[in-house]
Amino acid sequence: MSQGMDRLAIWSDGMSFFKSSPLWGIGFNGFGERDAWTAHNSYLLCAAELGILGFFLWMSILVVTMIQLTRVAKAVRDSNPILARWAVAVKISLGGFLFTSFFLSCTYSLLLFLLLGMSGAIVVAAGGDEAIPLRGTRWQGWALGLCVGSLTVIYVMLRLRVV
Repeated sequence: MSQGMDRLAIWSDGMSFFKSSPLWGIGFNGFGERDAWTAHNSYLLCAAELGILGFFLWMSILVVTMIQLTRVAKAVRDSNPILARWAVAVKISLGGFLFTSFFLSCTYSLLLFLLLGMSGAIVVAAGGDEAIPLRGTRWQGWALGLCVGSLTVIYVMLRLRVV
């Protein structure tokens, strides 16, 4: 029980860091310099250190990657079922990573960038942007919504003091 309360105290510090510089953030590795602990939340860590601009860019990379993997799986299902299965497998892996990132500080993790690189290779193998265009996906709205939504969930959890 005390570990949950400790985590909420750290999240509270992270929200304070974010509020102190919401646009630009406190800087890369600034969380560790200001607090003895890490955020234990990749989304809050990114928002606090990089500000809303950096958080939006980070979230945009994730959103675009998930959209492209979904489109690849659908586009090549009949012509290249192996590539479609790889797209689904990497999408599930990335989704699991992002789910657990809510309770871990994995914002700049090598595993995240390996999954993003594998996703890029799958998209290129499927024909790149010409075959898998992003037009009409509204990825900007999704990324902004997820930024605001994740920070809202953290804020509500802090206000209610529930884990």
